[in-house]
Amino acid sequence: MKLYSLLQSIELLESWNERDVEIRGLAYNSKDVKPGDLFICIKGSKADGHDYIQQAIEKGAVAVIVEDYQEIDIPQFRVRDSRKVLANLSHNYYGRPSEKMKVIGITATNGKTSTSFMVNSILESYSIKTGLIGTVMVKYGGFIEPAILTTPESLDLQRHFAQMNRKGVSHVVMEVSSSALELNRVDEVDFDIVTLNNIGREHIDLHTSFEKYFEYKASL
Repeated sequence: MKLYSLLQSIELLESWNERDVEIRGLAYNSKDVKPGDLFICIKGSKADGHDYIQQAIEKGAVAVIVEDYQEIDIPQFRVRDSRKVLANLSHNYYGRPSEKMKVIGITATNGKTSTSFMVNSILESYSIKTGLIGTVMVKYGGFIEPAILTTPESLDLQRHFAQMNRKGVSHVVMEVSSSALELNRVDEVDFDIVTLNNIGREHIDLHTSFEKYFEYKASL
């Protein structure tokens, strides 16, 4: 996919060293960069992707998305919120896969995992091809991968959706954490059904107040 075609769906604030290069993949972790990738710098609680741009370039990144200008020679594009941009670019790079399946999102303080397993089991009992994403694992077809996050980062999530779609999955059941909602991991996901099962006070420390916690949960 050509870079300019991919960037059409996002708002750019500034750009430098523009060239319409071929993009072979996306990456937000410099360790995962492959030749031809577009590297999206996201700021985390422990690390800032901007600090790893040089490593990404050395591994073959051909362009970068930044929030802050960098002294580099390859094309760079400044955006307001790189997490939102990561979700948007991932959705479009993989061909908007969630729009081609029925996606069920489940959020709650407690019981997300058990609810998702029950819903998935009910669908499978009707011979429906399903995908399951959550705290325990990501599963579809013959693929099973232990989960790192309850809700994967947006790029990983859209990649799983695309693979599910290729394997003929028609229904996806996924857990959606409040952190995923706050950090834009499920932006652009085309949910058909969402549930807010319950809300308690266990995870308030992650969101500063109960009101903020409820706001993120309810945003699904």
